[in-house]
Amino acid sequence: MLSLTRRPGETLIITAGEHTIEVTVLQINGGQVRIGTQAPAAVHIVRKEIANRHPAPQPA
Repeated sequence: MLSLTRRPGETLIITAGEHTIEVTVLQINGGQVRIGTQAPAAVHIVRKEIANRHPAPQPA
């Protein structure tokens, strides 16, 4: 696992094949961090606890 330190307003970029995903720290409030994501519509972004309950459909 890569561990990074970011401040509000700072972004990290994840590139996977032809897709680029941006994750921006919007706000830090005590023990909570609010993040924003920007990705192509073909990339599904969900919280891990939701993904574990409902596995993503496999491409045909």
